[in-house]
Amino acid sequence: MFASFVRHGLGSADELVNESVLQLVASSGITSTAIRSAVLCLLTHPRVSSKLQGEVDAAVRAGRVPPSPGLVSDTEARGMPYLQACLKEGMRVHAPAGGPFPRRVPDGGDTVMVDGEPVFLPGATNYAEEFRPGRWLLEKDEEKLTAIHRMHELIFGYGRYQCLGKPIALMEITRPSLRYLMRNFDMCLTRPEKP
Repeated sequence: MFASFVRHGLGSADELVNESVLQLVASSGITSTAIRSAVLCLLTHPRVSSKLQGEVDAAVRAGRVPPSPGLVSDTEARGMPYLQACLKEGMRVHAPAGGPFPRRVPDGGDTVMVDGEPVFLPGATNYAEEFRPGRWLLEKDEEKLTAIHRMHELIFGYGRYQCLGKPIALMEITRPSLRYLMRNFDMCLTRPEKP
């Protein structure tokens, strides 16, 4: 990071330290928000939680990830497809990075194009409500899958305004996150009627 900062004009020690602290604080905020939202989604969807627990347990039994208290590498965690789907879906439903992305259809409704076909969306629909991690695993068309992943990355901004801490945040979210929690804790909501 320091080399990049110097290449882009930061020169003094104070500037380098201030920018580094900003990057680390922003990354930890995104990380904690993403993990919190994914855990909340899992706890309110026991079937999904059970499926993820099964994937974690199977990976430990097969030796693909070390048993507790061993640490899982980023590569090992990325090799767990349902874990990745749950993390992406949690971030889709509750975007961890703030942004001006509307998630509610205007009151009068709207027509959008999907695969070249017009689709009417009823007014006041919140299209981010439904937590369905399977959507990340069902698409077989590589072009569509690439487009889905690119759209997902918009939660970190785009172009020159994209979050510089995105790679660090994604690594922090993927490595310890749900895999660690699912491997080491049995969790439930204290007030299921009001999560």
